[in-house]
Amino acid sequence: MTTLRQAILSNLLAVAATFGIAFVSLSVVAQTKAPAAADAVEEEREPNKKDKDCVRLPGGNAPVNRLARLKGKLSIRNLELTYFGKELSLLTKDDVEYLAELVPYCASMRNDNTDTQVAKFKMERFAELVLEAQAARAKSVEWIEQTTAAADKLRSSPEGIREIHNFWAEMLNRQYEMTLGDLRYISDYLSRRRDELYSSGDVKRGVLNPFDPGPVIPRDAKE
Repeated sequence: MTTLRQAILSNLLAVAATFGIAFVSLSVVAQTKAPAAADAVEEEREPNKKDKDCVRLPGGNAPVNRLARLKGKLSIRNLELTYFGKELSLLTKDDVEYLAELVPYCASMRNDNTDTQVAKFKMERFAELVLEAQAARAKSVEWIEQTTAAADKLRSSPEGIREIHNFWAEMLNRQYEMTLGDLRYISDYLSRRRDELYSSGDVKRGVLNPFDPGPVIPRDAKE
């Protein structure tokens, strides 16, 4: 009987030991899997290019909201305003198209109840105004290039003096079709070229008053 009891006791101890090992093993497995559960937590979204560019807005002094409400055209003088770190005169078509997507995106990410559709409309209108003003300015830039080339060829003569004053008069007529920077450039150039023509020796200032160049020669007559 003693031997039988010892055998039964040994079996019970063995069974208990077996379950104990199993329990420990399951605990170890559970502990091993715990980090995996933590890994399942959603990771923070990595910022993309638009997220980074949102920080750059507005990046200038152009009053986009006010400009977008314009019913007419954007003044060419306003091309010297800045936005997104550039003068409006330097914004490319790709730039303004990207901004038309970026600004509504940034508005949606701020969660400040900004209507993204309104933001999109404003930027599309802003892009349209800027590109139109740039196209208009391009014509004045072309005129400036043609005028400086023609003025370089003028001789010091009464005709040359009159022609340089014709250029000055045309510049005044075009002054609102160019930026202030453009106007400063061409006015400085024409003033300097006029002085060169007067100082060359062939024409004396007493012959033609620089403020009264005489009758303007019609272009048809010159041709």
